[in-house]
Amino acid sequence: MWRRAFLEDPWQKLGALALAIGVWYVAFRNTTKTETLELPVRPAPDLPLPAAAPGEIRVAVPKEFGLDAPAIVRVRLRGTSKDFPLAYPLVGVFDPVRASGETSFKETMNFQVRAEGFRWSPPHARELIDGIEPDPVILRLEKLESRTVRLDARSLLLTGEPAEGYAVVVERVRFSPRTVTLLGRPTELARFAEGEAVRLEPLPLGGEEGGVVRMLGLHPSLVANGLSMEPRSVTVTLPVEPRPTEVRFRARVETVAFGPGAEERRAAFRLRPEDAERDFVLAFRGAPPVSHLDSERAASLVQIFVDLGEITAEALARGESRFELPLRETLRLPREGARGLEVRDPSGRRTAIVERLFEATTTMPASAPAAEPTSAPAAEATSGPASAPTTRDGR
Repeated sequence: MWRRAFLEDPWQKLGALALAIGVWYVAFRNTTKTETLELPVRPAPDLPLPAAAPGEIRVAVPKEFGLDAPAIVRVRLRGTSKDFPLAYPLVGVFDPVRASGETSFKETMNFQVRAEGFRWSPPHARELIDGIEPDPVILRLEKLESRTVRLDARSLLLTGEPAEGYAVVVERVRFSPRTVTLLGRPTELARFAEGEAVRLEPLPLGGEEGGVVRMLGLHPSLVANGLSMEPRSVTVTLPVEPRPTEVRFRARVETVAFGPGAEERRAAFRLRPEDAERDFVLAFRGAPPVSHLDSERAASLVQIFVDLGEITAEALARGESRFELPLRETLRLPREGARGLEVRDPSGRRTAIVERLFEATTTMPASAPAAEPTSAPAAEATSGPASAPTTRDGR
């Protein structure tokens, strides 16, 4: 009979199917379900605010105060399947004024807030909250302070690269204004008093062949820590120039001396052999100062020397036999042609050692330039410090 009713009566079959679906739906709708949401904690100077996606914890922080709070609050929800997903993003609001009943705060205020201490939206979400982590949420409000800081090259965060063959000259970056005022909690400002640089937003590069000018604000990570900057942005001018070209050359290090006792000093001191001839680097940007610049030509353009006149009379009187003197240089080019050139010492020493000759002779050493020029060409070649070309410390 059951077999016949099942096979011959389609309406009974449809009724049984509908009954099964109804039972399943009711059971599903009443199944217990849990869900954990991670909500970021954000200061909110003004309430109410528009809905957040996907949700957050908002703390009504007065404008003259900063907030120290966990970055994330985990909220555990428990309900039936019909309660999920929530119709709106979950938002928890905490108002210190409302919670304390005070309209003015001390320098520092601490609050320990449990789940029931927040106002939840949508309202029915309060019934679904089964716990929060951390519990309680520790909120600390500190009165903001200000600190004046100076921007420097460390404030830059560069991303990308300029055009091929070009390089940024970070040491010549300019900020307008160069001095800014930071506003934040004392604990956040303290690190800048210890020499930490204020970081600005990343500056993107994308194949530039010339200078870059950008308006940059405070780095997002500092903003996330409750810091603000006045003015809100600064103008950054970053030079982009052809990449430096370097020519390595070998040159004799000469000795010169001027003033009283110059003749005796030139006769009494010589460079130690390992310092008398050394390798140097001539670096320049853009077109070379002369055509076909190679190591031989670079060596002819540069005079490297030490000045025996830098030895003090007191040191000579003590009878010392060795002195370490700074390297000096003269570029045998007109002043305009010497711009952009730099002589470097690849050893990094930037000094040379002279030694006393205990059997001094009166013969002028071949490697030493004449103290008084006898002619214009000779003066340029031998008396570098006294002639017109530019003189700089050796590098």
